[in-house]
Amino acid sequence: MARFSKFFILSLAISLILFTTLFFSSPFANSNKENKTMNEVVVVQGDTLWSIAKTYNSSDNDIRELIYYIKKINQLTTAQIHPGQTLFIPNL
Repeated sequence: MARFSKFFILSLAISLILFTTLFFSSPFANSNKENKTMNEVVVVQGDTLWSIAKTYNSSDNDIRELIYYIKKINQLTTAQIHPGQTLFIPNL
C-alpha cells in the first residue's frame, strides 16, 4: 500500500509540474503583466474571433491560443460575437 501511495504522489507531482510548465510557457500567459495596454475593438458585421485574432496576432504565436486568451479576458463562454460588441485584445 505504501508503494502505491508513493507512486501516486510522484505521478501527481510530475503532472502538476508539467501542467504548470506548459501553462506558464504560453506566449499569452503573462501578456497582461508585460503589456498592460489592450486594443479596444468594436465588432462589425462579418467579424469573427478568428479574423480579429488574425489581425492582432504576431506571426510566431498560435492563433488558437490568442483566441482562447481573448475569450478569457473578455469573459466569453463561446466564440460568438455580435456587431457593436467591444472586445479587448492584448497588445502583443
